[in-house]
Amino acid sequence: MPRRLEVRILIDSNRFIDFCAGEPEVVDAFEQAALLVVPFIVLAEIRIGAQSIKRGDTQVRILGELLQQPRSEEHTSELQSRF
Repeated sequence: MPRRLEVRILIDSNRFIDFCAGEPEVVDAFEQAALLVVPFIVLAEIRIGAQSIKRGDTQVRILGELLQQPRSEEHTSELQSRF
């Protein structure tokens, strides 16, 4: 039986926006990933960007829900230095 490939995804702000928009390929990739990592700079981009668009509150809510999942982590500069 073939072993399932464990996928880890480092999210950028463009893919996060695609996820919020329901892009099927992105949604599938996020749902199947073993680990979702959100760099600190992407968190800042999303929060700052959310202030300037009408659906910004929705994006911030989705980001919060995504980060609450046990397979998600915020990627701070301390973590980045380990990679």
